[in-house]
Amino acid sequence: NQANPAAMLSEVHVLGPGMINDFSSGLMTKNAADSFVKQVMATCQTGRGHGFRITSRGGRWKIQGNVFRNGTPQQFCAITLFTDDNDVIGNDLNDPICFDGNNNTIVNNTSSGGDAGMEGFSGSINNEIHANTTDNNIFFGISIDAGSTGNNITGNESSNNHPDMEDDNPNCDSNKWEGNHFNTASQTCIH
Repeated sequence: NQANPAAMLSEVHVLGPGMINDFSSGLMTKNAADSFVKQVMATCQTGRGHGFRITSRGGRWKIQGNVFRNGTPQQFCAITLFTDDNDVIGNDLNDPICFDGNNNTIVNNTSSGGDAGMEGFSGSINNEIHANTTDNNIFFGISIDAGSTGNNITGNESSNNHPDMEDDNPNCDSNKWEGNHFNTASQTCIH
């Protein structure tokens, strides 16, 4: 006998203004879908916190207009998506957006002055990444790992990262990089 999974919640609304301070995860969801977190500020002065984590089961979250500040960059993600069909819109972050899911839309976010900008983990496909700004990060601005394919990365701005834009798939595979503004890129298939 397998244990029954926890019931799926829906229409969870976290609406600021509000503040979450010093945490390992500011907001972590599990078994929740069709929900949102908006206008929340999360700060972690210890430099060891994940801001907003959307984990399985679930998906279809809207993460919009939030602010995340880590005291010192420590390779933690400000926003982490381990589910599909989420919208990440207009957030102001100093650590990366990390996605390990499919069909996510990541638009008009700023991820600057921290460890990295945003990263698509291996196996994440068909994500839309548009009109984001990733500047002055220690490592990359926007990075797509090997095995992450079918992503559209368009109209983003990235400068003073190492590199600004990176795709670890040979010849970018089926990822489409178009209309981006950057100084450095890992391959010539990035435009």
